[in-house]
Amino acid sequence: MFMIAVTPVVLLWAAFPVLNESYRDYRLPFSAWYPLSTDTSPAYEIIYFHQVMGIFIAGIATVNIDMLISALLMYIGAQYDILCDYLKNLGHFNADDYEKHLIKAIKHHKEILRYYISS
Repeated sequence: MFMIAVTPVVLLWAAFPVLNESYRDYRLPFSAWYPLSTDTSPAYEIIYFHQVMGIFIAGIATVNIDMLISALLMYIGAQYDILCDYLKNLGHFNADDYEKHLIKAIKHHKEILRYYISS
């Protein structure tokens, strides 16, 4: 789903100078300073390609970072769901096992918090 949002943005950024015909004035997709003249033909195409590839790599990096954060949040949420289910079913144990299972649930909760706080 993230790639569906990123692909049109990257394509439009790459095609914008062509769509508004500013390529005739040697305008690049992004304003930047280069130590060479961008008004000459081979340098303009190379820098244009460089900017388009930079946009593409930035889009891919953004998608991957968003997916990593989403996966980590889903993992933490799943751990909390397991803990809640475990605590709900704690009443089904007899008196001797209750304390042992309660301590196990508390240790599990502390482990979740340790991973959550460190990330």
